[in-house]
Amino acid sequence: MSKSIALLLLTACATAFYAPNFVIISVDLESFFSTVYSTLTLSEHLGSPFRALWTTDLGLGMPQPFAQFLFFHPIQLLLQFASIKHALIAFYLGHLLVAAFCMFAVCRHCGISVAASTLCGITFTFASPSINYTLTDFWPSLLNAWTMLPPTLLFMLRAIDGNKTSYRLYNALALSLCASILVLNGHSGVIASYALLLTLCSLLLLPDRRPLPLLLLAGILITVTCLFRFAYQLEEAAMFGADSFRTYVPYTLLSKNALWSLLLKPLYPGNPSEALAYGLKVGPRHFWFGPLFVGLTLFGIFRGEMRPTHKRAFAVTLLSGLLLVHLPKELCFKIIAWLIAFRDPAVLAGIILAGAGFDAFSKRCPLKRWLPPVLATAHVLMLAGGVAPFWLRSLSTALDRLGHPPTIVQPSPSCITDLLAESPVIQKLRELQRDRPGRLAYTEGIGKRFTPPVIKAGIWTNTLAMYGVPTLNGYFKGVYVPLLPPVKLMHSHIPAENALVTNAPLMNVLGVRYLLALATEKIPFGTQVARIPVSDMEDFVIYENATALPYAFFPAPNTVKPFEASPEGCENHPLLCPDWYTALAEGADSSLTATLRGDGLLAHFAPATQPRTLLVTQMFRPHWRVTGVNTDGTHTRLDATQTATRLTSVTVPPGITEVVMEYRPARLIFLMYTTLTMLTLLCASTLGFALLSALSLPGRTGKED
Repeated sequence: MSKSIALLLLTACATAFYAPNFVIISVDLESFFSTVYSTLTLSEHLGSPFRALWTTDLGLGMPQPFAQFLFFHPIQLLLQFASIKHALIAFYLGHLLVAAFCMFAVCRHCGISVAASTLCGITFTFASPSINYTLTDFWPSLLNAWTMLPPTLLFMLRAIDGNKTSYRLYNALALSLCASILVLNGHSGVIASYALLLTLCSLLLLPDRRPLPLLLLAGILITVTCLFRFAYQLEEAAMFGADSFRTYVPYTLLSKNALWSLLLKPLYPGNPSEALAYGLKVGPRHFWFGPLFVGLTLFGIFRGEMRPTHKRAFAVTLLSGLLLVHLPKELCFKIIAWLIAFRDPAVLAGIILAGAGFDAFSKRCPLKRWLPPVLATAHVLMLAGGVAPFWLRSLSTALDRLGHPPTIVQPSPSCITDLLAESPVIQKLRELQRDRPGRLAYTEGIGKRFTPPVIKAGIWTNTLAMYGVPTLNGYFKGVYVPLLPPVKLMHSHIPAENALVTNAPLMNVLGVRYLLALATEKIPFGTQVARIPVSDMEDFVIYENATALPYAFFPAPNTVKPFEASPEGCENHPLLCPDWYTALAEGADSSLTATLRGDGLLAHFAPATQPRTLLVTQMFRPHWRVTGVNTDGTHTRLDATQTATRLTSVTVPPGITEVVMEYRPARLIFLMYTTLTMLTLLCASTLGFALLSALSLPGRTGKED
């Protein structure tokens, strides 16, 4: 088999694997707007990316990005001239192709034949992590990390095994670039798990100390490039208590049903059984890369013809991943994503060892002409059988989208409506927002569990924020901030619990002007302003809360205190202690208009002759930059302070007619530009060395081609 045919086969497999999603994108499109919300906010401010470090559309405002993002990814450029849908198609297919090609190159570097390397590339495309991050869960940042593993491993191997210093230096630079893209745009917890196994693998690959300085150089370049991400994470996390982590269900592999998913996936999913239903739910989170390849992996460890250092490194990586994935979740702050991530490098190592095992088996088997091809065909069919339940569900969903009722597998209910389309509910909310701005909250009946009819109505987490409807509650990938026991208002995860949304005083303080509820839910405050029919469930009702605090106002003097615990004699949370309505009524300024901006707030008002305090219902951060515009057009820097434990206030001197609030963490912006500069230098250096390589630099060997 020639290399060109091998690459064509890999392209065909990757394209066929993801083809149904050209229509539906994913069974969980919404995750693009929650886990990678910063991708959209940054794309709006590509020329000035620091403007996308805050969003006023979620909660009481929140920093961006947080746990998952594609902040430093070429998709930012693509989003400038392509639709979200087409950008995501290019992102997913491009990553799958690059990963499959690099997997082929890794195997060839390790001395595996073209045919076996092609099998390894196909296996990578159909392995459980690929299914997990494309066909079942829509996690662009995790797909980025998973598909950047093969190029990272490829350049690491070349940097270690190369015979020429210039060649090893080129690959060390390429390694730095690939690993930086992996780290900068991946899930925070997954990165730690990947790094542990990749570090272990690189140490075991070292035959001597010659490549060590280059690996150290690559590590330094990766660290400097990723300064922004780690500094940002640490600074944000430092603002919250020790309980600021998410909890997940326990992870187990060696259960009866899990073993079925691991080794005995059916080849055809007609009339799914209970076991198949379980496999559809949790199967892709296991070590699935085909039962035949599992056996060939063991054969490759003992009989594969590879360098001893390669075999040792991949075998230890595989066994370490199998072991670490079963750690008690308490050791990983109960974050199961960290445990699952140990699976991915282990799967990668297992596939490479299986490729070596396939070659060893082909040389030793008595029927060399037909048995290896039969084995390869059976392996591909079993891979197809493992993918079939997920792929057929995506195909059925795509057919449903195109108006052809499916007959094989029921479509995913969350994909029947294109979530990028503006629903009647969102249209009405946007209409109300234009006339009378204010935040939206939704009740437990709508947000406790997002049912298919709710999703079809376009209401799911922060899709609302994407359409410019500031939304108080929802799931925005953040950490906990206790507000009012027993309910917690969170930094970016505010539950849709009726104990919160039916608390009229709290809704007023948080500026919730609109409440979205089911028709049968009893709301103790507000006036019904719209009733919208929703298919397959009861009607949605929008209530307006006319007494909600505006985005900003001038409180009467001495009615709102600075940051403090509950004042003496007040048994409520400090946010509920001030007499907000006296403060608002007595300090009312009819000339004040406040508008939320993507990264802060803009307030216009008539100038005053005395200093006064502007209170802004945005979460306080020490990085607010506030500028006042005087009547003569000059600018004055103003100070922001923390008020009532959560909110932000600004002292406005006489003569000011406009206040501009912008979130500008100066140190992090400096680190961000450092990161962008390092990425640019790494790209330029890598391309420069690639050009020199193309010009046949003296001293290269055929092994290094």
